[in-house]
Amino acid sequence: MERTLLSNTLKLFDEIRLSPLRSITIPKPSLRVLITAGQLRYGGSAFVIRSLAQALRKRGVLVRISTLSTVVNLRETRKLLEMVDVVHNHVPIINWLTLITDVPLVYHDHGAPDVNSFDIRFSYGVAMRLFAHRVAKVICVSEFGRQDLRRRFGITNAQTVYNGVDLHRFKSALQSRFRIGNPQLLFVGNLHPHKNVQEVVFATKLLSRILPQVKLSIVGKGSDYHTIRKTAIDLGISDSIRFWGRVGDDELPYHYSSCDVYVSPSKWEYFGMPLLESMACGKPIVASSIPAHLELLRGSHAGLSYESGNAYDLASQVLKAVRHPEAFEEAGIAYAQHYDWPLVADRVIDLYRQIVTP
Repeated sequence: MERTLLSNTLKLFDEIRLSPLRSITIPKPSLRVLITAGQLRYGGSAFVIRSLAQALRKRGVLVRISTLSTVVNLRETRKLLEMVDVVHNHVPIINWLTLITDVPLVYHDHGAPDVNSFDIRFSYGVAMRLFAHRVAKVICVSEFGRQDLRRRFGITNAQTVYNGVDLHRFKSALQSRFRIGNPQLLFVGNLHPHKNVQEVVFATKLLSRILPQVKLSIVGKGSDYHTIRKTAIDLGISDSIRFWGRVGDDELPYHYSSCDVYVSPSKWEYFGMPLLESMACGKPIVASSIPAHLELLRGSHAGLSYESGNAYDLASQVLKAVRHPEAFEEAGIAYAQHYDWPLVADRVIDLYRQIVTP
């Protein structure tokens, strides 16, 4: 029995010794990424950070998220930096980390979050001028954003990676749980002045003369809420507008499925997440003619643009979309398939590989 065991053992060693090297696969270690953010509760960028982190983890990337309040602790931050291969930063001022580490840093630019705030715009500009040229790579959420950074700050190491959409949640043929009008318009986002929601209120008033059952559904909160509500009251259409406030992630897709047209009247955006979400749900879009909107509309053919600041043109384009939704629905659904979050995560991982030393 001992001879048989010895013979089998020697035979096994011979098989290993004689096996070609290419048959032995050594798995590559997972990338270790530190994502740095301002906050993770509200806003489009916070949603992007959470969604991207989840998608990266599903792709085998080891992800740790640290917010601004933690990053200011220098001792803790140094410990974190020793444990990662890449820093993926979403806040301009946190690019200062390039001063204390050789770990490659990717800066993910979402633009200045509030163009009406001088303090925010000033700090954004200062941080970009001081630190952006020190980072290994810059991710922009649109081609417009990439060109804007080059024009304003001379940044040349930027790459465009569109934001993603969760196609398991946002899809066509969902129930219309929040149907209140016929037709029904929808706006989703923070109610800040640059979102320009009042323009949709004026357009709703104009449309009500032709479509008496028209309703505007508004999802979100913000500093402009009382101004928007007062405008609706002054125009005599307060009953035609429903404010839902902030809603849960599980509820949001059903607001899209309940509308006929998604409307984005913003004066400024770098991307526009709700446009991609509405496409995934097969809803036509009418959006202001700012560069980021036009980029998405030209790429997708999923809706119409209107002259920014012109409520009459907005109402006219909404009417076209309501009367011919089939011209946009399939195009939007097809376009959204290219931006499922796992696909976006793959593009980001490819970018990590470009800057991480093997």
